Amino acid sequence: MQLNIPGYPGVTGTLEIKTLNLGESLFTISQRYKIAPEVLAQLNRITSPDSLYAGSELIVPIKTDSNEATSTPKDLIYPDMSTFEIGSMSGTNDWAVVLNNGLLNSWGMLPGDKFQAPAQANMQNLSKLADPIDSISITPLPLVQGTTVIIHVTASRPVTITGNLSGHQLNFFPEKENNFYALEGIHALAETGLKTIEINVSGLDNQVNHIKQGILLEAGSFIQEAVNGVDPNTIDPAVTKQEEDLLNNIANTSSTRLWSVPFRYPVDDPCLGSTFGNRRTYNDGTYNYYHTGVDFSVCANNLNIYAPAPGIVIYTGLLPTKGNYTIIDHGWGVYSCYAHQSEFKVKPGDKVDTGQVIGQIGNTGRTLGPHLHWEIWVNHIPVNPLAWVERTIP
Repeated sequence: MQLNIPGYPGVTGTLEIKTLNLGESLFTISQRYKIAPEVLAQLNRITSPDSLYAGSELIVPIKTDSNEATSTPKDLIYPDMSTFEIGSMSGTNDWAVVLNNGLLNSWGMLPGDKFQAPAQANMQNLSKLADPIDSISITPLPLVQGTTVIIHVTASRPVTITGNLSGHQLNFFPEKENNFYALEGIHALAETGLKTIEINVSGLDNQVNHIKQGILLEAGSFIQEAVNGVDPNTIDPAVTKQEEDLLNNIANTSSTRLWSVPFRYPVDDPCLGSTFGNRRTYNDGTYNYYHTGVDFSVCANNLNIYAPAPGIVIYTGLLPTKGNYTIIDHGWGVYSCYAHQSEFKVKPGDKVDTGQVIGQIGNTGRTLGPHLHWEIWVNHIPVNPLAWVERTIP
């Protein structure tokens, strides 16, 4: 239901919530929607533009009058010239450029800003990014514990991209010409609050564009569960640490993406038991653990475990807590993992297709009964596997 809010100075139209992406600011939002920065700041109670971060939500008035509506996006003009020169090229004048871009005056241009001629209003894609970067998007925003994050960078020419999220290295892979993706897992126990993302883009001229911005990380929705009666050896920190170190050394970053559609469930009847991220205690201990995957009970008339997507088997072996364990590499730093099996149907080096039987559900390792524990790692971090079934990532 729309509400009419009369009497707010400088505000007309419909109020909508807009989420800032990487590289966006109060200035670029004001340009895109032709709203004075001071009006946006007052409407959103912003005391300092520097306090905004990727994932910030702003209340933005959207003009509904057809004569005032934003034009269809076209080409950007980069500020290698003055407003006078831009106006001359477009057959208008410098004040038309000033008004079109929401500037207070003709000398309000800063190095690195993007501007547009009146006939080229591309307000939908306007952001303060330097050539050769066309766009950067991060989804979802804000970041949430246990999720898979997609970072997409497009450029106008060949580039090399590196970066990190709070110090954790991002790996960018090309998909189409001058299109790059990095997939990042957000740890289920990651400390919430404001984090920092850095992206470096370098072209053939070796000039590096450095982007650094705050980004919000919010808590996921997880429950607590107590698991009692497991073998004490399987919760011994010395044992679990040794297992973690072994697994961290197995995974490599493959540059080939092997999937193109959503993953399928790894069992015929996906009866979901314990869910991802649950905060756990074992044998009446403290809640020092979390569930790194999802559990499927035995509900089908078979014990088959299936590959959810094409990949290459990189590990099969018996581990203290995960029991008989298989890891499949799907490329781009994405791995699916299968614990507690009674039997392996594949071996390292095997190429598998979607729906191929790779093992049998069992009761090995730290379990209280037969079930499949299914994990997905993204850039060495376990994430919620069900998100990969619900949609194609990226």
